[in-house]
Amino acid sequence: MATTTPTANVLTFPTSAQAHAGPRPPAFGRWFARMMLKLLGWQAVGSMPTVPKALFVASPHTTLWDGPIMIFVAWTLGVRLSFITKQEALRFPFKTFVTYFGGIGVNRSKSSDMVTQVADSFAAAEGMYLAVAPDGTRKKADHWRSGFYHMARKADVPLVLGFLDYRQKRGGILGEYTLTGDVKRDMDHLRAVYANVQGKYPAQHSAIRLLAEDEPAQAAPAAR
Repeated sequence: MATTTPTANVLTFPTSAQAHAGPRPPAFGRWFARMMLKLLGWQAVGSMPTVPKALFVASPHTTLWDGPIMIFVAWTLGVRLSFITKQEALRFPFKTFVTYFGGIGVNRSKSSDMVTQVADSFAAAEGMYLAVAPDGTRKKADHWRSGFYHMARKADVPLVLGFLDYRQKRGGILGEYTLTGDVKRDMDHLRAVYANVQGKYPAQHSAIRLLAEDEPAQAAPAAR
C-alpha cells in the first residue's frame, strides 16, 4: 500500500516533463495548461504516479470549475487523464476530438454493467488514468457514490488521489492507495487524506463515506 503526502507538505513541480509510467499529454497541451494555471493563480503540486493504470480520484467536487482546473493541473504535471462519456459522444464527427482528450465511451443504460465496461477499458489500455469524481454531485450529500470503488476493485488498479484545494489554490496528487476490500479501512484512509482539502464551496462538501460502511459485517464461519 502506497503512503500519501499531507497537503501542507507537497512540493511544487518544475516546469519540465516528469517521468512516470502512464500516458502523458502533448507538449502543446502542457504549455497551454501551465499558462492557464498561471492566469488563474493556481499551483500544480504533488507526487507522480508510479503505475501505468489507475483510477484517478478527483475530489472534492463543488463547482463546474473543478473539471477544467483539474485537467490543467494534471496536464501541467504531465499526467493525461481519461474520463467516462456516453457512447453517442464517440460518433462522427466528434469521435476523434473526444478520444484525443481522453473520452472513454460506455453504455449508460440501466441494463448495462458500467463497472465491467470500465474494467474492460483498463484491460485493453497500455496505460490509463481514469478520472472519477466520487462525490457524484456538486451539492452536499451524506455519502460518496461507490462506483469508483467497484471500478478500481474490478479492474485491479490502485487509486491516484487527486485534489483541488481552493483555499490555497493548489491542486495535484496526494499519493496512491491500493484498496483492500475492507470498506471502512479504505474509507478511513481517504478521510484522513482529504481532511484538510477545501473545495470552492465548503458547505457543499459531500461526506467521505460509502453506504456500505453502514452494513453489518458478516459473521465469520464457525470453526470445525
